[in-house]
Amino acid sequence: LSSPLRRPTRRAPRVHPGTGLPLSKKKGQHILHNVGIFNKMLEAAELRPYDSVYEVGCGTGELTVRLASNVPEGEVHTVDIEPRMVHETEQRLAAGGFRNLHATVGDVLKVPMPKRFDVCVSNLPYEISSPFIFRLLTRLSQGPAWRSAILLLQKEFANRLLAHP
Repeated sequence: LSSPLRRPTRRAPRVHPGTGLPLSKKKGQHILHNVGIFNKMLEAAELRPYDSVYEVGCGTGELTVRLASNVPEGEVHTVDIEPRMVHETEQRLAAGGFRNLHATVGDVLKVPMPKRFDVCVSNLPYEISSPFIFRLLTRLSQGPAWRSAILLLQKEFANRLLAHP
């Protein structure tokens, strides 16, 4: 039996191994491939068939496809700064017959959040972790409340978040 969790590699790939799309270290792109982590995120999200999901950074759509299939009567709102990643994700979901995707190209810190969402799921880039979490928490007092946020954070940021003042 092999573990669903893969050992981390020493270097980040320069291109996405599945699509051949170049990755930008400057934009904090790190594409998640580990099915075990996807499954843990989906389990923690406790999605309901009619939920509206807000995903930050769709990448090549690996997680997006799983989110869309878990909310067949709901919708998935995804934002990515890279047009080529959004295009790849839209193509994958269209090929899978999903019609519940709303994709936006733009900076998640600048584009408006969906008017309503129940769950936020993201593999956040380190560079935007703090401002995005602040924006997400601000939303609780300024807009419709969301039920949960499942955020995969870089270890260094998580340690800073949990450190004593």
